[in-house]
Amino acid sequence: MQEMTKGNKIMKRKHYNIFIWRSITASFLSLALYSITFASIGKEIDNYLCNEIKKPFFKVADKTESGEIIVPNRSHGRDFKFIMPKPLGNKRIFIVGESVAGLMYWPGCSFVNEFIANPEIINCGMGAYDSGRILDVFIEVMDYQPDIIIVLSGNNEIGVGMEPCRGISAEMKRRLKMVKVNAGRIFSGYKMKEAEHFVSIGIHEERLRKMAKMAKKKNIPLVLCTLPANMSDFPPSGYLPFEIKDFTEAFFLMETEDFKKAEKVFKTILIKEPKEPFVHFYLAKTLEQTGKFKEAKRHYQLAIEWDNRIDRVSRERNEMIRRVAKEEGACSADLEKSFMSAAKNGIIGGDYMVDGVHWFGAYNDFVVSQTLKYAGNCKSAGSIFKKHKIAKLQRMKIRAFKKNSRNDEKESLQIFHYAIAFIVNEMQSGKINERALTMLDRIYGMDKNLVLETAKSKSSLKKYIKANFWTKQIMEPISVELWRPDFHHHLAELFRRNGEFDKAKENIEKALALAPEREGFALTKRLIFEGMKKNVFAKDLIAIMLSYNKNVLGSEKNKTQTEDAASKNEKLKLIDKKKGEEKYKKPSDVAYVKESKKIADMAVKKYMAGDIKAAKLDFEEAIKVNRYNIEAQITMCSINLSQKDFAQALKYCDTAASIAEFPVKHAIIIPGILADILFLRAEIYGNMKEYKKASFDLKKALRKAPTNWKDFKKAKKK
Repeated sequence: MQEMTKGNKIMKRKHYNIFIWRSITASFLSLALYSITFASIGKEIDNYLCNEIKKPFFKVADKTESGEIIVPNRSHGRDFKFIMPKPLGNKRIFIVGESVAGLMYWPGCSFVNEFIANPEIINCGMGAYDSGRILDVFIEVMDYQPDIIIVLSGNNEIGVGMEPCRGISAEMKRRLKMVKVNAGRIFSGYKMKEAEHFVSIGIHEERLRKMAKMAKKKNIPLVLCTLPANMSDFPPSGYLPFEIKDFTEAFFLMETEDFKKAEKVFKTILIKEPKEPFVHFYLAKTLEQTGKFKEAKRHYQLAIEWDNRIDRVSRERNEMIRRVAKEEGACSADLEKSFMSAAKNGIIGGDYMVDGVHWFGAYNDFVVSQTLKYAGNCKSAGSIFKKHKIAKLQRMKIRAFKKNSRNDEKESLQIFHYAIAFIVNEMQSGKINERALTMLDRIYGMDKNLVLETAKSKSSLKKYIKANFWTKQIMEPISVELWRPDFHHHLAELFRRNGEFDKAKENIEKALALAPEREGFALTKRLIFEGMKKNVFAKDLIAIMLSYNKNVLGSEKNKTQTEDAASKNEKLKLIDKKKGEEKYKKPSDVAYVKESKKIADMAVKKYMAGDIKAAKLDFEEAIKVNRYNIEAQITMCSINLSQKDFAQALKYCDTAASIAEFPVKHAIIIPGILADILFLRAEIYGNMKEYKKASFDLKKALRKAPTNWKDFKKAKKK
């Protein structure tokens, strides 16, 4: 029986590998376009994440008698300077990773000097870097004589399709991830969200293992850190799912403090929607109120795990980091465990974290101390410590570490900028962004004056906004007038939930005066006026929300259902048509079609090997053999677009669009491909500044697209 099971697994893996290769081939042949989603990304951020990573991380700034002076070669990193070769007796500690790695700024930390002789700390932390970019930095670090490398990675493992760079190379990365996701859905039975979740963790694991193997080969101690996440004061990304049956009831039962009933309804929802992050998050809030802290902690963790954004390290990802460290012989610094041990009831919240992942500066020494404590317990890292101090380091308890003094005014301003950034960057007309609301609520608890001052006028609001690398677009080119209505809407909802109805009424009136057409504002106003009554019951608030769902959200739902019905009718017509054409040979069996595909497959291999020139020649040959090879036409369109040869790109896209709209007998047409081509051609027209033509193609794409078309939101935004 065991042999049979093993054989089945081998056979399944074989089929899986065949599917992966076929999917890769198909994906590259049907490359679409640079993602329009990122067209609005700031030039500085675009340069930081996409262009600068192509150059070395380190550079030689000067040469002295002692050696070469090495400094950073990329912007927005920590300042550092060190000499190569390494001075005799120094212990060189490299910190590599994302923005939380950058927080571990050690100079002047007496704790480090007590336990390590002549420490030389080089911080290579880079904000927004994912594990792929971190791996590239790690590879360079290996050449600079490290005594130990500490890696912090896990908060930026963005979802499939969310690679922020333009160009055909970035598009290929997106497509490869999508291939793995589809394989997971087909062979493991995962739904889309599950498949994306496990693919993201799998890719991250591969990169960490590569780091561990490289460090082990060179006998360099490696410390992989688990990371803390803000569990209770940072909701999932997006907006409350009032479209889910019973969520409205559960939410307002919780709001009116009927926690037992709310808990029951939330748990009922999870039977059908086990991976809905907002249900887990607000169930956890409810459980905390009734003292069920262990259960609350678990649901907070599940809310992070199934958050669509994947911008906080989940419990499962941290488990993977621990497992990789153990299996690859690396050290593990369990920072998640440390924060949980220090936090009340083991639930990490806003007392420790600025946003979802960054701890306040007051806890830097705590993190440094914990990292060294774990390293001191790891045999491979023992050589960097003073031998007579290791025992003391290992014995130290978490609560023995003192926190630095807090500055509430400074910290509340930090949180304020995050809140505004969420309102601006994720603005949906008339909707409440739960992350922005939660952060404003935290600020109100720390510094009421800040919130009340910003609510007074446009000038008072601008006075509190400090532009920086991540939030500079809050001021320009996005004007304050554009997002100020939503700011007042969020304040109105904040005060409503806190029971301060006069302040809520004042702010919702300001919001409506600025944008009277937004139905979401009118909804909040109704909820505020209901709350102002002497006796307010959950059932009354629920009735208002359900009425809104029926009248506003219901009309959108009916539209979708109509589109679905139309789509089904089209499918039935196609089935009838196919039955009538069964006597004809399948397109894929026609000799010239097969030959064209064979040549195109060779072109894909050459493209993947980096020989773009040869690939283009093969794609052209494939088109000569079969002019109706639509995938080859689209790929040539994409390649020429990436090379900014817009005239050539347009030529191939025009042909592809014609084939898709008026297919001949032996043309292989992928469902929904016409919408993709029109979307791609709109990008070409946009680059050529022919905006009317671009607009026409986008509108037509929306009309022609199937109901589940992946680019609906992007096209509508355009």
